[in-house]
Amino acid sequence: MTKEKKLEKAKEKKIQNPLNFILKSGKKVSGPSMTIPDQSMSMRELLHRFSQGSPINATIREPIWVGEDGEGIDMRTLDLAERQELIKAAEVEMNEIKLRIKAAKEEQQKAKIAKIEKEAEQRRLNKEAEAVEIKEIE
Repeated sequence: MTKEKKLEKAKEKKIQNPLNFILKSGKKVSGPSMTIPDQSMSMRELLHRFSQGSPINATIREPIWVGEDGEGIDMRTLDLAERQELIKAAEVEMNEIKLRIKAAKEEQQKAKIAKIEKEAEQRRLNKEAEAVEIKEIE
């Protein structure tokens, strides 16, 4: 090998240290932030989850039930997905209750109409009976 080739190889195998480090241009990050507030983890937590095989990007929070009789869920301990699930469940329950109320009102109206029709029929029969009695008397 010639001397020049040896110098080229030596330059290629150069060891980097703080004195000869050259900063290369990196990737420019643009666009909105994809982070979610209050969902940061320490390195210890990340490593623990990784070693246990747990998902790193998912939060594991258990809801705290208020009172012994389970009066409700402490919303401060829930993440966004759990809150959305509760909202959807509440909306479904509200719709079912509204349907039951509507059906009950319809039944009440039908019962009132049937009662009024029965009273009207009774009055008609009474009038016919009175008319027959008057004709018999004459």
